[in-house]
Amino acid sequence: WLLKLLKGIIDSAKGVPIGNYLSQFFANLYLAYFDHWIKEDVKCKYYYRYADDIVILDNNKDHLKNILIAIKFYFHNILKLELKPNYQVFPIERRGIDFVGYVFRHKYRLLRKSIKTKISKLVYRYTNNKISKDVFESRMTSYRGWLKFCNSKHFSDIV
Repeated sequence: WLLKLLKGIIDSAKGVPIGNYLSQFFANLYLAYFDHWIKEDVKCKYYYRYADDIVILDNNKDHLKNILIAIKFYFHNILKLELKPNYQVFPIERRGIDFVGYVFRHKYRLLRKSIKTKISKLVYRYTNNKISKDVFESRMTSYRGWLKFCNSKHFSDIV
């Protein structure tokens, strides 16, 4: 019964079924050996992964491109996965790193613009009596947690 249920969840969407409570578990389970391989064999010093989102930092763009080739090979041949085509190799000084809801810079982190927009819309809906205070507070709780860990003092003051 459990195997049938898990198969139904796995086959419910292409890639990792986002929003599913088991998504993080499956990603960690399936990518655990990849994590070890990338850190220990490939020797990526600055490797970060949350579910199926990965960030690798290095000073050498050619080295990063070689790591990307190795990852594609590992995913295809070992894990039977395909890397999404929206991967990027770029200098972070100009753009920062957009990862797990934040844009990371060398000395600070900002909330991702799309999340600020969602918060602003939620505040608008509450201030215009389109949602109740209970609904507003319930939804704002997780956003406030997010705001605690970035440079958002002026934005936090309005929400």
